[in-house]
Amino acid sequence: MTQIAQSTSSLSDWARPRPTLDGKSALTHLFNRLDGSYPGKFRSAFTTSDSIDNWKATWEAAFIREGIQPQEVALALDRMKGEWPPSLPEFLALCRPPVDPEQAFYVAVDGMQARQRGEIGNWPHPAIYWAAVRIGQHDMLASGYSGLKGRWSNALRDVMSKGKWADVPEPVLALAAPGQSPTSDAEARDQLAKLNAAVAGAIKSVPAQVGGRDLRWAHKIIEADRAGKQRPPMVSVQMAERALRAAGEIDCA
Repeated sequence: MTQIAQSTSSLSDWARPRPTLDGKSALTHLFNRLDGSYPGKFRSAFTTSDSIDNWKATWEAAFIREGIQPQEVALALDRMKGEWPPSLPEFLALCRPPVDPEQAFYVAVDGMQARQRGEIGNWPHPAIYWAAVRIGQHDMLASGYSGLKGRWSNALRDVMSKGKWADVPEPVLALAAPGQSPTSDAEARDQLAKLNAAVAGAIKSVPAQVGGRDLRWAHKIIEADRAGKQRPPMVSVQMAERALRAAGEIDCA
């Protein structure tokens, strides 16, 4: 009997050939990854092409039913441990392990501090990043877990429930919310250069105390930011800038 090939347009995203995978489907790629991770133990369970097709159909249906995303599969592959390949239920659990809100909070704080240093940060799950964005950088870094417990737990639960998340973007001066256009690196450098130029002249010519106000703290923050080493939080730079501007020491209009 002649078999009619299924149109690629009718295939799911898991079964459709992908140019980025050399024409292989995501399911075939996953099968190969499992085979490579457990040589001789995984493929030995599939003695015929039909058994491989059955495996693909079963896992594809489960991924679609659970709304599993490719990035979750990638995370699951990194989480695999033990000497034997995971079953389907075990692999699904690896795709979405339980997330402890308190642990995720401290992971988010560490990640956001890393982003202030120009690093992307360690984000075990993109939902943790986007939950932090929803709370806001200032509150995440200025408030402890006890003060944000309710807001954080609600934000994390809501973002996790969406089942699909944008990738964590490269760091910029401030966390970017989905759908918004963050300040570009070039714009940020230009703004910082203008601020540095204004502050450089002020620091040379203005005494530490003006009108009875001790502004040495503001000068120290600006100098640390200009040096580019262990930069203070952006909110601290903005506070120092406002204090110096209010005292008439710099003009950043």
